[in-house]
Amino acid sequence: MGIILTLSLSHPVSRKQRLYEALVDMIVKDGQPFSVVEDEGFRNFVKILDPSNTIPSRKSVKAVVEARYNIIREKTMAEVKQASAVSLTADMWTSINMDAYLAVTCHYVKENLDLATVLFRCTTFSPAPLSSSYSRSYWYFNG
Repeated sequence: MGIILTLSLSHPVSRKQRLYEALVDMIVKDGQPFSVVEDEGFRNFVKILDPSNTIPSRKSVKAVVEARYNIIREKTMAEVKQASAVSLTADMWTSINMDAYLAVTCHYVKENLDLATVLFRCTTFSPAPLSSSYSRSYWYFNG
């Protein structure tokens, strides 16, 4: 199955395309793994809803998500470059498993005066390999 990438509905799309886009939206918005399309329960559910619908492969769904990401990333970066000023926020936290994270977020005002927020990066940190005389509170960027 080829990659279907509909970011605007300026032209009519088939029911099959709308279902594919809805599936990709569900996976992205709900944080589902690409493999959800291979789950027996999901396949049975879709079969009951629409027996004629062909469920795309995990690879096809992944390719569509990656293509969407690249398009939206380029569009967003172009928009950020047009901003007259930006504000960057860095947030750090530790998970329940003691994994440390850093997120960098960019805030700016769009041309239509809407406030926009974009997550630039979220990454893990690792303890720096320092001698025992240093506190383990020192971290280095593992990006």
